[in-house]
Amino acid sequence: MKSPAQLQVIDEEKDIFQALSRELRVIVEQNGSINYKNHDARNFFNETEPFFHSLIGDEWVKAMNFLKRMFEDGKSHEATLVHRFHGEEYRVFYRGQYASGRFYLVGQSQPKEQLEEANAFTQLMKQLPCGIIRVNHQLEITDLNHQFENLVFSQNTYLLPELPIASLQSESEYGRIMYECIMETLWTRKDSTKRFVSGEDVRIVAHSVYLAGHQEVVGFIFDESAELKYESLLAYRQQMESVSHLAAGVAHELRNPLSVIRGFFATVRADGQFSQVQSYHILRS
Repeated sequence: MKSPAQLQVIDEEKDIFQALSRELRVIVEQNGSINYKNHDARNFFNETEPFFHSLIGDEWVKAMNFLKRMFEDGKSHEATLVHRFHGEEYRVFYRGQYASGRFYLVGQSQPKEQLEEANAFTQLMKQLPCGIIRVNHQLEITDLNHQFENLVFSQNTYLLPELPIASLQSESEYGRIMYECIMETLWTRKDSTKRFVSGEDVRIVAHSVYLAGHQEVVGFIFDESAELKYESLLAYRQQMESVSHLAAGVAHELRNPLSVIRGFFATVRADGQFSQVQSYHILRS
């Protein structure tokens, strides 16, 4: 049994750690209302607003899936959600677990620089011509762009965030090779590249990289056949330009080919000699 002096030291240590901690601790009811907020969480969440109220855009969908997974298996799960508190956006990394009819969440507000970095990456995903997908270490799809949807999904599928990556296998052959790429990268922590080739018209390339700092895999998929067709068209255009330049050079030399031919026949008549063989050799020369 600890002495009063030892218990006092323990309490002092708890106070120190509590002062150093910047964790948001929240208990959320099944209806979305917040039952409990610690001191740091009260600096963000209003007194009466539900948990979902401060989420921006489609973040509420990610939050619903996050809570649903905890509810279904009773295990701890992780998710990163973006809130708008007091007019500013905050990216919060949550760990949570469902117990006794409530969701227990512990969150860490990430620095503004990380939010800006995430927003920049999202804008980059929208602008790049290739398909991009992001998968966390729990094998959940956290983000993808429209190019990926258009290339991979054979049907008009509305893909909610954080679906299992295994769902890619049943969508299309392109989804299958992307799945194999990502799983190989998650297993080896190394880049992976795979191709799908069908005849001369279809050449799909999938590539994935592991980002250790974010504990996620980013996959890229693009249609190499379109690039090859462009290169072939470019080569054909260059050939046509070369032929055009050559023809211009010949025309410059001959100036007027008809006058050359007329001169040839005039020469033949003057000599009084004419044969098809001679004409052929003279014209070639």
